[in-house]
Amino acid sequence: MIYLIKQIWPCLLIAGLIGLIFGWLLKRVCKKRSDYDSALNLDIENKEIVIPKTKLGGIDSSQQELELMKAKVSSLEFSLKESERKSLLLDDKEADIELKHKKIQELTIESNNKDQEIKLLKGRLNNADLNLNVKKDAQAQTFIGTSSTNMEELDSTIKAIKPKFLKQADNGVSDNLQLIKGVGVKLNKVLNELGVFHFYQIASWKEKEVAWVNNYLAFSGRIQRDEWIKQAKLLKEGKETDFSKRVKKGEISTSKHKT
Repeated sequence: MIYLIKQIWPCLLIAGLIGLIFGWLLKRVCKKRSDYDSALNLDIENKEIVIPKTKLGGIDSSQQELELMKAKVSSLEFSLKESERKSLLLDDKEADIELKHKKIQELTIESNNKDQEIKLLKGRLNNADLNLNVKKDAQAQTFIGTSSTNMEELDSTIKAIKPKFLKQADNGVSDNLQLIKGVGVKLNKVLNELGVFHFYQIASWKEKEVAWVNNYLAFSGRIQRDEWIKQAKLLKEGKETDFSKRVKKGEISTSKHKT
């Protein structure tokens, strides 16, 4: 009996190993079948398309191909809708880019217009400077071409003597210097600021003092031409001149009569 068991035991062991190997192979085949059935379940646009599970030999191969084709068509339809959606988004972006390009073109045109305006203003400014230089040159030529009399007056200013000026008018009341021909409202104020308030001051000026005032106020002989000293001598004595009468009547717009 023991001898028989010893002879059968290796066979039982070999049979057990063969059973284990066969079971392992069968498990793998079943797993592959399960994976194949799971692959046939497709989820398209959140809708599950399930291909019925069948035995390998229980359905015609053409039926399986039809189901697969339907799944592919559904997948392609989904891809097409997704492509259309992306195309619409792309169109919106292109429209936005085109709008920005138009805005840039408008800003460029506006900038060019501004540049043209600036160039025009610069041209006008250059013309104004040119005209000013021409006037200055003309004045310089006029000054250079002065007569010998004016040159003598210019020489006299070199030896001019500053007259005696007052800090304020006598008794706080000044004469109306606008009664002198050639003295308007503005010049009357300038003379007062200089310290000239009365007719007797102007009447007392000598040639060198007249030259000093001419030079200081840039009159170029105006005091002599308008005969300020002669008029001042008459006015300080209370006499009238033809010009002072016209001022008092209001006929001279640049001079005012004090009442």
